[in-house]
Amino acid sequence: MNNLMKVSIATRLNLARHLFQFLSIVFLMLVASSTYAAVTSLKVSPSNKLIIKDQNASVNLRWQIATDPNHTSGIASSNARIINPQNGEVLNVYGSVLSANGAGPFSFIETLTLPEVDTNLWFTQGLKSVVVKRTFSGPAGGSGKDAQMILQLSNSSLSASRESTSGELNILNLKFEFENGTVLAQVEQDSSLQGTLTLQYTGTGLLEGRWLIAEPAGSYDEPLYRTLALIKKNINGNQRSTFKSPELPTTSTGKYLLRFCVTNRSMRSENVRSTEVCSSEELMSNAAYLVRGTSAKLMHISGIQPDQQSVNPSTTFSWNPLAQARVYQIQFFELLPTKASLASSRDPAETVQPEFLVGMMLQGNTTQTPLSELVLSKLQSGKHYLWRVTAHNQLGHVLGSSPEATFHYQADAAKDKPGAKQ
Repeated sequence: MNNLMKVSIATRLNLARHLFQFLSIVFLMLVASSTYAAVTSLKVSPSNKLIIKDQNASVNLRWQIATDPNHTSGIASSNARIINPQNGEVLNVYGSVLSANGAGPFSFIETLTLPEVDTNLWFTQGLKSVVVKRTFSGPAGGSGKDAQMILQLSNSSLSASRESTSGELNILNLKFEFENGTVLAQVEQDSSLQGTLTLQYTGTGLLEGRWLIAEPAGSYDEPLYRTLALIKKNINGNQRSTFKSPELPTTSTGKYLLRFCVTNRSMRSENVRSTEVCSSEELMSNAAYLVRGTSAKLMHISGIQPDQQSVNPSTTFSWNPLAQARVYQIQFFELLPTKASLASSRDPAETVQPEFLVGMMLQGNTTQTPLSELVLSKLQSGKHYLWRVTAHNQLGHVLGSSPEATFHYQADAAKDKPGAKQ
């Protein structure tokens, strides 16, 4: 009886062990099946990218994953693998873990940096292309689905253009030039100015781009660009296209910075903030131009008084108004007694230049003024001085100027009356 009980217990334990193993296998199969079923579709853009020999490469990828509506446990991919398409060998591994929680669809943007030393190994193996592949699955692991894109290998940009077949648009080179054949130009104010952008590429597709301008009022350490124009144009398989820039602003004098950048979303780097429109130096072209001011003739300020007279601390200095003036500046210069009779400091026979002494700033609605305390503190009784007035606009630019006039200063008003002739 005891032996029968022992056999029965052993049989039950054995059955329980087999049942546990069976249930474990079923559970794993269900997990794998549900993980695989969770991913319904995968897409990567761009679908191809050109890699040039002896150059570091940067590939911007967007992975898009659709999942079953009932899948809410997230998605993950451990890394991106470079595959030899001839034998399936893994040549290298790049990138980091891409993962997200919750329900789909999911979208990941990453930039794979491929050092020249790595890519040149593929060329030495005689490969014409390699495959970038990622496997996405649920966080529990198990089977997943693959998405892949092609890296085309070429010895040079020129040979790539000749050998390219139709495929997704891939930018090889951007070059902007003004009419002088350089990225620098000088023009007169309010003149017409444009340039030409030459685009070298492979494949076909919609080119999206933006013209940007930084105007002279900004800082050149951190220029503030604004959008000048947008481009959306389908380009064909000619491998080379040219575009005229929009009419460039020349209304203000100073230095302008011009930029064109490709803004196709599929080419953007993961390191670029959403507020930035230019993703990398490879996808932009820069230029600069200088707008020179026109040499407008200065207007004449007439009626300047006093001139060749003796003055004292209470004497009023006056001139006729200039309609556009926002500010007047009065300048005083010290003269040697032997030169006091000269009407102008620009006399070619003059051997001693007047020396600037002091100045006054006045509002544009002022056309007469007594001497300020500062000016009076600089003047010495018995000496001769030269003075003039200049008119300025709201930006400080000179609009007009008076001729120079002279006066003899007497600090004691009792000796010389204001306006008395010398």
